[in-house]
Amino acid sequence: MSIAERTPLHAGGMRTDRIAALVWSKGLTRADLADALGVGGPSLSQKMHGKRRWYLEEVMALASALGTTVAYLTGETDDPSTDLAAVDAVEWAE
Repeated sequence: MSIAERTPLHAGGMRTDRIAALVWSKGLTRADLADALGVGGPSLSQKMHGKRRWYLEEVMALASALGTTVAYLTGETDDPSTDLAAVDAVEWAE
């Protein structure tokens, strides 16, 4: 078992440490976050602790509310920026 699998900050595929840090840095409360997701406070708490699953729509709304990307919240990238580099179609096709 890896460290990432043992940490409670990685619940249901979500990096809840990153969620908490973004909530704090933006001056939001958990109630604000629950409202943005359209869920109740207890439901959000269960999701944050891995006791309830995250749905794609919620993850997308969460990323939007926190000004980041789904990839950052799931740990696929360490870049919280929403700026995506343009891909040169000709270069990509080669």
